[in-house]
Amino acid sequence: MEVLLISRGLPQEKYPLFGIFELDQAKALVSQGIQVTFFAVDIRSLRRKRKWGISHENRDGVDCYTISIPIGAVPLGIKSFLAEKALNILYKHVYAKRRKPDLIHAHFIFQGYIAQKLAEKLNIPLVITEHSSDMNYEKLSVNNIRMGTAVYPRAARVITVGKPLAENIKKNFAVECTVIPNIVDTSVFHCAEHTDDVFTFVSVGAVSERKNMLGLIAAFAKFHKIHQDSCLWIAGDGEQMKDAQTLISQLQLQDCVEMKGYQNRQAISGLFDRADAFVLLSRTETFGVVYIEAMAAGLPVIATRCGGPEDFVNETNGLLIGHTEEEAVQAMCEMYEQYSRYDRQSISDETHRKFSGRQIAAQIIEAYHDILKKQPEAEKEAI
Repeated sequence: MEVLLISRGLPQEKYPLFGIFELDQAKALVSQGIQVTFFAVDIRSLRRKRKWGISHENRDGVDCYTISIPIGAVPLGIKSFLAEKALNILYKHVYAKRRKPDLIHAHFIFQGYIAQKLAEKLNIPLVITEHSSDMNYEKLSVNNIRMGTAVYPRAARVITVGKPLAENIKKNFAVECTVIPNIVDTSVFHCAEHTDDVFTFVSVGAVSERKNMLGLIAAFAKFHKIHQDSCLWIAGDGEQMKDAQTLISQLQLQDCVEMKGYQNRQAISGLFDRADAFVLLSRTETFGVVYIEAMAAGLPVIATRCGGPEDFVNETNGLLIGHTEEEAVQAMCEMYEQYSRYDRQSISDETHRKFSGRQIAAQIIEAYHDILKKQPEAEKEAI
């Protein structure tokens, strides 16, 4: 079976997270015997410096082709027209002397939107995996309604990375979704018991409104007054970084709250090794990879009911809370006071088992086989 996987981009040293979900999935599928050709249609603006045109590289057995053209923030009609053209150019470049793939698997709504015509032209199924938090809001944007209405009902399968997102798509577009979590590369995260006298919370994410890091700092300030043998580390960067530093100063938390800035996976693993618990008070998520990474390191987590963590945070591995400051303070106190009830090794083992590449790839491959079995015989012969 050959799958043409269509991504936003391909991770590079300067932008290590751009396209990471898609590439991790492609690697896992290849490791299970699926032939994957990875297309990245990179239409970011000129500000994102990179090589223009078509490029090719192999990443751990995955043939990756990128077509990069500067488009940026333009109306959806123009953006999708140019992106479709770019996708067609890349397809002709790669598949000129090859048989067509068995199916197209696009990640995110826009990539599904631009892949639809190519799938119809090739007469092959289109699978869409939706990750976008924008599709999880109660009120969707006009453009997202337009794209979802056009592509979700016509896809052979819509996969979401969490149940709340699946429910929102069903509510807005009357489409039943298959829920398959993201693959999380947990290989660098291992359980290491923390023995320091200071109880350390760690948080990882953009310092932004959506991740609510300012709310976390304010809540921690109240918790710290109750339990002064505690500290908070925040790894991440973003538009609210200066606001965060100002708030730390105003609340006189300089001795117990550290802003670590952006950290790669290896550095985050080191922080997890020295922490007791993880906390992130996101306003919205469709999945929440950092929660999984923290649990893979054996950390119990505090997570908000924000559309992603509800699927995997439970009483054995952490606390699910609402979005008020009082709930956050109460949860941190409960985590501190009842910490002994959590078995860090069990949290780590279960997380590695559930979110391994092999486990998630098996679910995706099962979906592929189910889709291809349902194709009319004439279409099967053409493939």
